[in-house]
Amino acid sequence: MRSLSVHITTSPFGLTWHDAGDCSTWIAKDLAFRSYCHDPVHGTRWHYQQQPAKSYLYCLGERTGRLNLAGRRFRLERTDPMGYDSEHQDPLYKFSPFYLGLSLSNASTCARAYGMYYHQLGQTTLDLGQERDAVITLPKKKKKKR
Repeated sequence: MRSLSVHITTSPFGLTWHDAGDCSTWIAKDLAFRSYCHDPVHGTRWHYQQQPAKSYLYCLGERTGRLNLAGRRFRLERTDPMGYDSEHQDPLYKFSPFYLGLSLSNASTCARAYGMYYHQLGQTTLDLGQERDAVITLPKKKKKKR
């Protein structure tokens, strides 16, 4: 069994999980500048993580569609839809706020697996890479010739 180490960055706050024997290769990593957010008015919380270029995400309980959940968004709540699309429909009644990640990240030559459990049984949304980070590049204005 291998051990993990966690690097804590205080400004901006975030966690990075490493294989204890190889601190240059991260297994899971919070997104810089907005890893943990909270809306005190509505009580909503967000946790953002950076996904490696090649990642495979599994579990969340009863799910439809392909086994690898990467690139999809899920609502976790106890409800069954009436007649659902077996490829894309969500939510389904039996869920678990736990997922397994298989990370083929950085310069590592081998895969790293990890599990993430959110101690939350209320209505939850997990976005596993459907939304891209909000980076907008505006075109440069052309200078007028005189």
